[in-house]
This record gives sequence, structure tokens and C-alpha cells, in this order.
Amino acid sequence: MQELKDNLKNCIYPRLESGGEVSRFSAMKRLPELKSRNRKFPALSDKVEVSQSSHQKRELFSTGEIGAGDILGIEKPVASVLEKEFIRTNCWNCLITLKAPYGCPLCSAVKFCSKDCLREACSTYHPSECLLTDIILSNRVESWHLALRAVGSKPLSQILQVGSRTSGRNGASGLSSSGDLNALLNLDLPLRTESVEEMKKRSIMAVFYLIILQMTGYFDTTEDVGKLNPSLSSIQQMKGKENDSTLSEPELHVATLLEKIIRATSSCSTEICHFEMGGEEEWTTGKVTPVLGRSINPTLAMVPHSCYPTAARVCHANQTLLIAQKNMKAGERVTINYTAPFYAASRSHRKEFLYTGFNLSCECEACRQDWDLFDNLPPGPQGLSDQDFHLKGFKMVEFGNPGKLQVEGFTATERSIVEAFSKVRSKLDQLQCSIVCSGPPSKVMIQNQVRLFRCLLAMYSSKLFIIKTEYGKLSIPV
Repeated sequence: MQELKDNLKNCIYPRLESGGEVSRFSAMKRLPELKSRNRKFPALSDKVEVSQSSHQKRELFSTGEIGAGDILGIEKPVASVLEKEFIRTNCWNCLITLKAPYGCPLCSAVKFCSKDCLREACSTYHPSECLLTDIILSNRVESWHLALRAVGSKPLSQILQVGSRTSGRNGASGLSSSGDLNALLNLDLPLRTESVEEMKKRSIMAVFYLIILQMTGYFDTTEDVGKLNPSLSSIQQMKGKENDSTLSEPELHVATLLEKIIRATSSCSTEICHFEMGGEEEWTTGKVTPVLGRSINPTLAMVPHSCYPTAARVCHANQTLLIAQKNMKAGERVTINYTAPFYAASRSHRKEFLYTGFNLSCECEACRQDWDLFDNLPPGPQGLSDQDFHLKGFKMVEFGNPGKLQVEGFTATERSIVEAFSKVRSKLDQLQCSIVCSGPPSKVMIQNQVRLFRCLLAMYSSKLFIIKTEYGKLSIPV
């Protein structure tokens, strides 16, 4: 038993060279704050602006010089849901890997990473799902569970105000808040031709979620929301009240809203992936995890696709960061990748995936010119070859001027990440300055952008490592 305790202790609290039981990521486990925010879209930095494109869609553009690795946005989702296969290992609320979980006191079907997550869930959406988790998951379609979570997270009085504002696209305040469902409904979503079967399927799921809300007492409220008929609530039935199957105006409003959110999920939901390291400190060989869950991000949903994007998304718990992947000049479009990049998949495969999943026909430069795959790209300019450049095995140096990053209080592992980040960003500066004509990027450019992304994952993403045991694998949060 003592040997088992010691082994578990070493797994959860990896020891530093100094002998202290301190996490190797004591500083980087905290999410950074945006120093200056966009005036109308608080989830974005003032380094970018939202404007109407030539296609009558809102897009993001840089307002000035942006450096590779700069944070352009941080958004807390309207709602997020965990994939079924990760229920045992991840938090039902924030989606991070569990270490010492808390269970729901009633259903015990889901787990939470902390008392705060348990309290937040039980005070918002979980009463609408408690004891019904298995039914919801077994009838799950795509990301449509997000609709139930988005509605159940807010009291009925707030939900009845969604879609009823007449003071403009962004509400009375002029702000587009990430938690405001009106911001989601105001998105310029791609139009697609739907069959009768698709519309019927969506309507049936909206009714299914409405019945769940009725049964769990969502409409049995003391708030002043107008006249409510006795619903299908089990609470009302236990009180001996007659069951009324007709829909009241609030119930019809919620049913319509559920259908609208379901329709929007395919275009505005974000896949949540964290950073799986090679070991307790081996971040240089890490990789992105499988999709742990999905979230709705109304502001970041405006960022368009490109097969060679200028920015990337990194997930911290269930929040999403938008970070520059290259240096950008004023007026340059901020784009992200919805599918495999141009150098990893052929144009035909990308085109089929984008049309099937997003009803999107990409017209980026990589598609118009049909750029080659990675093996056929030019190697790079003379003098900037990548043969002697490796993230692993950096010699530690003292930072006299670490730039925008503060390294005070960082552990040795964190300082090595900052050093790698600075070196990669410097290499990208040189490579971009050496470009003299338009065309596909070089191999060395792609390699360093991939390395930059790994540094960003190590700095900002939620992290874990896997321990292989005789009976399977054990996920350990960092």
C-alpha cells in the first residue's frame, strides 16, 4: 500500500530537480488575459477588427502589425459538451482531464474536476440533464446536445428575451457578448439546401429536448414570465396537477430557439482538443488529443477558413484562444483552418470535406493555385535551412530581454518552452522577410509554423500525459 501511494504521488506531483513537489507548469496552467479588448467584441483583442467582407459576411482583419504567437482572442463558450467516450476521464463542465473528481450528488453519472465546476453545473444546466444523461447521450446527433445545454444554462426569463431585441444586431449595448445567444443567432451562417428528412430530423430533436426541459421542471418557475400552462413536468405530476400537452407561448418560443441553435451548430461549433505530452515534462514530442468535446463560440465563429491560415485555435479547458501563426500586416485577413492544411491533403479531398461538413467552397490562394503537398514544396532560402534546428536539447540561457513574455517565477520546463518559442518566432521573422514573390511557402516555413503551434499548445493549452499500465492507459493532468 505504501509503494502504491508513493507511485501515485510521483505521478500526480512530479518532482523538480530542487526536490520540491511543484508542478512543472506552475505558471502556464493559468489562462492569460487580453490586455486590450476590441470595443464591440470583448472576446477579441483590439489588434483585430470585425468588418463586412465583399461577400456580405463579417470577417476579421488586423488593425496593425501582428507578430507570430500574438493572442488575438479568448472566448468562453455559450455552451460546451463532452464526448461520450471521455465521460469517465474528463470534467463534465470544463472538459479538462480529471485527477480527483467530484460526482453529482443525485445522478453520479458524470464527474467534475472541482467543487466550482460542480457548483456551476448544478446552478445552471445540470438540473435539466440530471438522471437523464444516458438518454441524452444515447440519442445524441452530431453536436446538437449543445442546443439543450445552451438553453438550460440560462433561466427562462433570459431565454424568452433571446431573439426579441429590436435595437440592432448586437443588442442595446452595442456589444457582442460571447454568452449572448443573440450574438449566435445574428451570425451570417452559410445557406444550404436541406431535404425534408433533414428538417424533420432537426424538428424531432428540438421536440425531444423540449420534453426534457418540461420533465425536469425548467418551465415550473416562479419568475414573472407571463402565463404558463401546467407542462409535462414530473414535478407538476407529483403535485397531482392535470397533465396538459398543449404548448404555452414560452414553451413554443423555447422549441423554436432549440431548432435555430441546432441548425447553427454545424457552422459555429468548435472541436475541443488538449495537449498530450510525451511524458511528465516531455512537451517537445507532444501531440493534439482526439476531440474531447465541442463548444459554441459566436465571436470566433466569424473567423473564415483558409487552407493556409494566418491564425490557429488552442483550447484551455473549454475556452478557445485565437493565436497568430505568422506575422501579419495591417488589413490582412485573420483565417483559421477547418480541415487539413494544403500541404497535408489534396485539393479534391479538402474540397469534398468542406462542402460536406460546412457547405463551403474554398477560394483561398492555396486552392486557386493548387499548391503542392509538403514533399513537393521548395526547401527554403539559402542560409535559412532547417537542418541544425531542433526544439529538443536547447541549451539553457539567461534572458536579458525576453520580449513580451515574463519568465519570472517560471520553472525550468516553462523557461525551456519560452526559449523555444522565442527561437521559432525569430526564425519565422527571418523567413517571412526573405519572401520576395507570392507562391507556396517553403518546407522550412511550414516546419517552423508547426513548431510554433507546439509551443503554443505547451504554453496555453490544458495538458496531460499518459501512463501505460498492465490493464490499459491512465490519463494524468499536468
